[in-house]
This record gives sequence, structure tokens and C-alpha cells, in this order.
Amino acid sequence: MTILKKNLALAMVRAMQLNKISLQNDKKPISAIFKKIGFSKDILFLRASHWGRRLNKIPRQLFRYPKFLLEPWGIKGLCIKGLLFSRSALKKALRVINWAFVIGFIVFGLVLLGTFWKIGIVFVLAGILISPYMNELLGKKLHVNYPLSTKVIVALLNLSIATVLLMYETNENLFLLKFSIQTVGLDYEDEEQLQKLRAYLDKDAFQQKNQAYLAIREKYFAELQHVYDNADYQEVITQGTPYVEVDSQLRQLVFEARKKLEQAQIEMALKEVPKLLKAGKYQEAYRMAAPLKEVPALRKVADKTKKQIDKKVAKLWSWYKQGFYKPVIKKGTPYIEFDCRIEKLVLDAKKARAIKNIAKQTKKLIEARRYQKAIKVASQSEYAGHPELQTLIKRAKYRLKKSQEKKILARLRYLPQTQLEAHIIEYTNLVKLFPQNEKYQQKLAYYKRQLVGLRQQPPLLITQQEYGNKWPFTVQKGKLECFPPGIVTFSVGEQTYAINGLASSRGYPVIDELWRTAPNQEGLQPGSMFVIKVDMGSIINKGLDLCNPPL
Repeated sequence: MTILKKNLALAMVRAMQLNKISLQNDKKPISAIFKKIGFSKDILFLRASHWGRRLNKIPRQLFRYPKFLLEPWGIKGLCIKGLLFSRSALKKALRVINWAFVIGFIVFGLVLLGTFWKIGIVFVLAGILISPYMNELLGKKLHVNYPLSTKVIVALLNLSIATVLLMYETNENLFLLKFSIQTVGLDYEDEEQLQKLRAYLDKDAFQQKNQAYLAIREKYFAELQHVYDNADYQEVITQGTPYVEVDSQLRQLVFEARKKLEQAQIEMALKEVPKLLKAGKYQEAYRMAAPLKEVPALRKVADKTKKQIDKKVAKLWSWYKQGFYKPVIKKGTPYIEFDCRIEKLVLDAKKARAIKNIAKQTKKLIEARRYQKAIKVASQSEYAGHPELQTLIKRAKYRLKKSQEKKILARLRYLPQTQLEAHIIEYTNLVKLFPQNEKYQQKLAYYKRQLVGLRQQPPLLITQQEYGNKWPFTVQKGKLECFPPGIVTFSVGEQTYAINGLASSRGYPVIDELWRTAPNQEGLQPGSMFVIKVDMGSIINKGLDLCNPPL
């Protein structure tokens, strides 16, 4: 709109300047000058004679050309332009409102379908029917005009159907619907809103209770009055409290019963508290006097007993901090029902005492070098996750490793250097115990190299003449070689083949192309399923003997 106003102002100033120039030059009217100028990309001139034909071009050309001129009668065109612009904006606003109703109906219907309300299908169908896409579909496929008024009728019909269906719902479903609406924006952290919700939920129960009480009102009140006359005030309060909001007489009776009960408690407290103080039962005295602090004498007793209890708690806490758990448990157990602080101290003392006993037992087992038993006792206890027990478990495991290391080193001292396999076994166990120990790793690697060097034998030349008909190869001779721990190979020229499975697993090519078929199978065609080869067992054993020479 700002750009439009700016262009209009520039156009009016330009028109006034041209009009002034035309009056100074031969007094020609401005229309004559405009006829000479004509139409261009920068100037748009609307003449009265062409008003009807060019009126429909105003909205498009008004934004296309940055400069335009209007004659005095062009103000009418500007008003029409404003009306056309307002109409376009109204259409867009109606389309936005239409989409809002479409989305609202469909979402609300899907939410209802997700519950026990099957009425949601009505809202979903209504949302689909009033969508702009449905309007375009009906116009293109069926050539049916679907105006806005029809969409309004569909929406109103949907609401009417929903209202009618609600009338046939059960009371339980209607109650759940009201409850859902009531709790849509509920803040569960706001106590006032929760109180309102609680009152709403208790409304039906309260009405039923009210009707039930009115039916037996006289008889029930007479019974409670009889109980009140027998000085059983607590029973009156218990039975009458649920109906105090229903009957004012019953409310007064319950109120009187409360006063009588409180007075009786005060009289009993004034009588019993001094006896409890003399017996040193401060917790019982405080428990009886604390609820009745409005009485000066009982308030004084409550304050006095509170100080005594605080002293006892401080003493128990001091014992607990010093690690004297047994007296804390013994002295505090009789009073755990009267003070939550004492109860917590006693429970903590029991736990600490149990941990202390387990730790003590574990330490004894470690000192006795029964490391596995110590690990089992600490790990299977109830408090295995306690830091103190975790430290003891780590200590026992380390001591166990050191003891095993000591035994292995003792055996190694008596092993001769020629027993390479035994050294390898012992150092392998040491590396398992201490994977980060470089010394043990170097020793293990050293003995492995010694064993390989000792068992490394020169290749053995074998020929067909040595084995006769048991010769398994198609070549006349080859070299048999073995590499620890048992890799047997057969070499022909520069090509080396695997003889056993261990050699095949190390990447050597298989020897199938040199493996001779058994004499009784030579007549079979190649590729037959039951071809039997010559047994290579003797060759493999010969190769393995090369890896195990006599020491």
C-alpha cells in the first residue's frame, strides 16, 4: 500500500506539470498532448473514450508501470481498483478460514476416533467435503458448482448430526465427555484447579450420599446422639464427619464431640504427663503433650521434653559418628516410634554395622590368604556396592594375582631351559594375569622364537620311488616342509601347496590339481561325484615329524 500511494502521488504531480505546460503552449488541452504521447512502458494514459474497454486492465497495469497519469475522471477508476483489491483480499481471507475449518474438523474427528467416540467420523467427512480440493475436484470431474454457501450448509449439518448423536449416548460417555472438556487446560500443579476438579468428580457421589442420608436422617441422628451421651466422642466424630455438610444439627453434634474429646485429652494429659516425666519417658510425654500446646502447662512440658529428646538424639549421633553402632541400636530402638530422627539413626547404624562386620570378615580372609573366599564373601553381600567393600574386593583380586604369579615364578626357577613348551605355557599364564607387563611379553616371545628355531627343519625331498603305489601326487618328486605349530606344505619348483588343513587356513593353495586319483578310480570321468583320491596320511605324518624332531 505504501508503494501504491507513492506512485499515485508521483503521477498526480506529473499530471499537474504537464497540464501547466499545455496551457502555456497554445492553450492546448492536456488530452491533446497525451494523444501525441500515446502508451509506453513508463506512462499509462486512460482516455474517456476508452474507459469501458480498459477498465478491466487497471489492476494488472497499475502494478506493471512505475509511472502513470490519470485525467480527472480517472479517480473513479482508482475507486474501482480499490474495490477489486478488497474483493481479492476477501477471497483470500475466506480461503484461509475455509482451510482453518477443514483442519479443525479433521483433527477433532481423529482425536475423537482415537477414543471411544466413533462420532469423530462425521467431523472427518465434513472436513473433507468442505476442503478447497473437493471444490476443485467436483468442478473438474463432475462440473458441479460448489459455492461457499453449500460449504456452510455442510458444516452446520455436521454439527446438527453430532448433536443428535450425542442425545443417544449413555450417561457414562456423556460424563467422560464433560470430564475431558473440564480437564483440557488443567494445570496439575495448581492446587486450586485440582480442588475444583476434585469437587467436580465428587459431585455425583455427594448427591448420592445426601439422598441416602436424608432417608435415614432421624434414625441416624438419634443413634449418634445416644453414642454422644455415652461419652464415646471419637465414634461420633468418625461416623458423623461424612455427613456434616448435609445436616447442620449433625454438624453441631460433631463439633461438640470434638470439643469434649479435646477436653478429655487435656485432662488425661495433665494427669498422665507428670507420671511419665517421673519415669523418664520423655518421648511418651512429648507425644501426649505436643498436640495440646494451647494449654500453658502442657506447652511447658512439651518444650522441656523436646530439649531432653534433642539431647538424646545428639548423644546417639555422637556415638554414630565415632563408629559405636551397637549402643546406638540398643539405646535408640525403643524410641524409633516416637522420633523419626532416632529411627533414621538406628537404621543407618544397623547398615553401617553390617558393612563393618563384612569388611572385618573380608580382611581376615585376605590376611589368611584365602583370596577367593574373601572375594566371594564381599561380592555376594547385600552391600557389595559400598566403596569400602569394593576396595577390599580389588585388594583381594590383586593379592590373588600376585600369589599366582609367585607360584608360577617358583616353578619357572626349576624348569630347565631346554623345556621350551613348559616355559611358553607358564609365561602365557603370566601374560594373562598381567597383560600390561612388557617383561613377561618379551619372555614369551623369546621362547616362542626359540621353539620355532629348534623345530625348523630343512625341507625333505620325497620321491615316487619311496612310496610306490601309495604316492599321492601326479608329479615324480617334491619337497616336504613343516613350519611350527604344524603347517605342512609340498613344493614343486617355485609353487608351494597346502598338505593339511592348518596350511590351507594360512593361505596356501590347495593341492587338488596335483592330487592323484586312486588306481581303482582312474576309469571314471572327470567331475564324477564319487571320485576317491590316494590317501595322503603317510605324507602328512611325515611332514609333522619334521615339526617335532627329537630334542
